[in-house]
Amino acid sequence: IHDQEVGVSFRNGTESGAGTLTNNIVRNSIIKDSYRAVAVSTSTSGATFLRNKIYNCTCDNANFFVYTDGTFSNKGMEFTNNIFINIGSVGKSTSGMVFNYNNYWNSWTSKLGTNSTNNNPQLDNNFKPQNKALKAGTPLKNINFDKNKNYRDSSKPTIGAIEINDNSTSSIKADAGSDQTICLGEDAILTASGGSSYKWSNGATT
Repeated sequence: IHDQEVGVSFRNGTESGAGTLTNNIVRNSIIKDSYRAVAVSTSTSGATFLRNKIYNCTCDNANFFVYTDGTFSNKGMEFTNNIFINIGSVGKSTSGMVFNYNNYWNSWTSKLGTNSTNNNPQLDNNFKPQNKALKAGTPLKNINFDKNKNYRDSSKPTIGAIEINDNSTSSIKADAGSDQTICLGEDAILTASGGSSYKWSNGATT
């Protein structure tokens, strides 16, 4: 998402016939060069805005962080494992919003919420962090892969849209031992080497 007035917009209106905005999730996204990073708006008085989540996103360069418009009976959004870099101002109030394990760099705040960090992510041209201090996120349910479909670290995932780990398999070997012939339905034991941890296609880690 780039060069937009709003990076991520949550909108509820009378034209949709709905009075609620709940249980939406944005994950593994890169938001670049927007006027406002996030906008929440409604034309329905007393609308409910709850349990909406922004997980593992990278937001680089916005004039304002959040814009809200309208009257909500409840307002709730969770920001977890995100990079916020070069965000000029908070914009509107963040009341009702929860922040966990985010990284703020050269932005309106150095730390907001719990377990936040303030490290230069050293993004490369593909928005991949080079600073290993960003490996400080928290595991999130169903966020097993990053933007590039690489596995996320199961204990300390990288904050932002892209995992720091190379995930290269060039030095990884799976050895079945001496040459052997097996038939359909038979098993062979594969032994992995060349890495510090492994994850097989069936999800096993041993």
